[in-house]
Amino acid sequence: MVKHLSKIFYNGFKIFLRSLNKSIQEEIQLSQEAAKIRYSEQMPERTREPLQMSLEEAKLILNVEKLCPKEIEERYQYLFNANSKEQAGSLYLQFKVVRAKQRLDIELNKDALIEAELSMKQNNKNLS
Repeated sequence: MVKHLSKIFYNGFKIFLRSLNKSIQEEIQLSQEAAKIRYSEQMPERTREPLQMSLEEAKLILNVEKLCPKEIEERYQYLFNANSKEQAGSLYLQFKVVRAKQRLDIELNKDALIEAELSMKQNNKNLS
């Protein structure tokens, strides 16, 4: 009886090791294929850059609807302080808040540059 149990255990263990080996090999193969696709030259240049936060995601994180610098700064300060170590907050959330503010600041700078260009064009037209 012990001899039969040991054979059953041995064969079961062999089957387990084979399936484990096969699944590991499949996972390695899939990982290598994904890496080839990710770093291939066929991908557009933009997709190989690190992904940036979208404007909509940044607005959601800071809970703002319009790009108002004062409101953005107030929400940023509140959320940054609420997620600080002293408040037993999350460093991950604090990082997301910082990235959201950076994204919104970039957008505000773009808007300011566009407005400056428009005003310069208006001034040039008025001088002519």
